[in-house]
Amino acid sequence: MQEFLIPAKPDLQAARESWLKMLARERRMSPETVEAYERDTRQFLH
Repeated sequence: MQEFLIPAKPDLQAARESWLKMLARERRMSPETVEAYERDTRQFLH
């Protein structure tokens, strides 16, 4: 499968990082789940 990457603006990257932290802290999702979301979003943003 070929990766399709879109360069992310700094504000989008910051929002993504904030969202991932919120999932871990406030939603108490498992580290594996947060890692999976991080990996999935990284496929589209870099």
